[in-house]
Amino acid sequence: STWGFPPFFISLMLLELPQFHKPQDLPTLVRIVHEANRRRLKGTKGTYFEYLRHRFGSAAKLNPRDIDVTSWDVLEDFITTLIAAGERNFIKMIRRHFRWTNRIRNCSLRPLTPSTPTTNSTSTSTSITPSPLGRIFNHINSTQGTWALIQRTHSHPTFSHRFQLPSYERFWKFSDAPCFTRNDTNWSQLKLRLLGLDCEMCETSEGDRELLGFTVVDEKSDLVMHRLVQPRGTIIDLRTAITGITEKDLEGVTLTWKEARDDLIKHINTIQQQTDSVVVLVGHSLHHDLVCMRMDHHPLIDTSLLFSFKGLSTAIPSLAQVYEHVFGQPLREADAAHSSFQDAKAALALVMHELVQGQPTPPIPPPRETVPVEQLKQLLAHKILEVATKSPNFDEQFKSVFPPEHRPDTVTALQGKSRFAKLVLTFSSVDNANFAFKSVKGVEGRDAWGRPQKEQVTLTLADGKSFHFSLRKMAAHAGQVMGQDRTEKKRKRKRADKSEAV
Repeated sequence: STWGFPPFFISLMLLELPQFHKPQDLPTLVRIVHEANRRRLKGTKGTYFEYLRHRFGSAAKLNPRDIDVTSWDVLEDFITTLIAAGERNFIKMIRRHFRWTNRIRNCSLRPLTPSTPTTNSTSTSTSITPSPLGRIFNHINSTQGTWALIQRTHSHPTFSHRFQLPSYERFWKFSDAPCFTRNDTNWSQLKLRLLGLDCEMCETSEGDRELLGFTVVDEKSDLVMHRLVQPRGTIIDLRTAITGITEKDLEGVTLTWKEARDDLIKHINTIQQQTDSVVVLVGHSLHHDLVCMRMDHHPLIDTSLLFSFKGLSTAIPSLAQVYEHVFGQPLREADAAHSSFQDAKAALALVMHELVQGQPTPPIPPPRETVPVEQLKQLLAHKILEVATKSPNFDEQFKSVFPPEHRPDTVTALQGKSRFAKLVLTFSSVDNANFAFKSVKGVEGRDAWGRPQKEQVTLTLADGKSFHFSLRKMAAHAGQVMGQDRTEKKRKRKRADKSEAV
């Protein structure tokens, strides 16, 4: 130590960098080390993994997930080596992360502690058409009603996971929402303006959800903005069947995703400044749109979190399923092309419906569909670190997870740009697939659709390295596409026990 201060503290002072404080800044250190490791930045003792080998030898834990549970002292020491190496990009990175930390701390809406999820009403829902504009505007001016929907979005059990946006990373931008810029905001007095947003995404060499275009509509369902962009990287799949966008549509398009994103932020900021109001973004699975635009904004209403399937607390219904259930008519004709304009309007119409109703729409009955028999012969292995699949003869090594008599015939990798791989395991029969699933050791549970799943299944490769992955069936009970989660089954069991007791 120098003058009684630790070297880490002195390094921050000399470079006029923000000072970190235990324990509240531990998450910030974790994020910084994650990014440094991902970008393979080198300190005086090499990259993060090289530093760990230097410090701990063969006992070093070289899984990126272990950074989340690494001690303050280790993270602090590694960051000190990066500062000592004079890595210019790293100095900028520290400042960026600390600015993000301060901004989120000052935010009235983030980080959020979700309250108890709203209990859906048991009354029967009636399909209605969207209300006349005059009546809608009366409800929009009712701040309490709109804030109730914002709160329902925040209260959903998956909200914290979905909207932990990595806006501390490079190239992300915040809107000038009051929750990011004002500490003294009296939310109950703010005027709210709703904007519906829907993005189109495609797969490129940079990722499988790159921005291709977006549409914004206002409370009157009038078109506010529509932009097509040249996505990052080389286009692999435009997903025309989903996006409705073809190569011909992109001819002559020179707008970049950054320019399009900045146009939207500028529009939002202008509305808020000129009308002294707050823009509430509305969309379905809105986190996907914000991530592909690298944009952080609050407050928001996500219609995918306002509606649920009966018996499935975390399953997310599609926009088309919700729209047809609520309004009694399909969102679009079966052979009609996809339209981001139509989807943005539909999300806003659902919000208006909830405002007019004044209470949550009851859960939607899940579709009673069965999985084809051929798919019942399969299991899905997922959350496998991509690096594990690079091992020689990986398919044969992976099959050894199962007993010899219940091993899959084929192992097929699903394509995608992610550090986690997905494998489809095909067996000779449905019974063989079921026996294979039963024989594997793991933490039993169900996924969001109620399908049986085992987590923390161990795969040990020939070189002695071990990895964990998840394994699930392709169908719920009796071959159904959707089943029930354990929470709903426990409720039914309790009700049955009470009935027997009476």
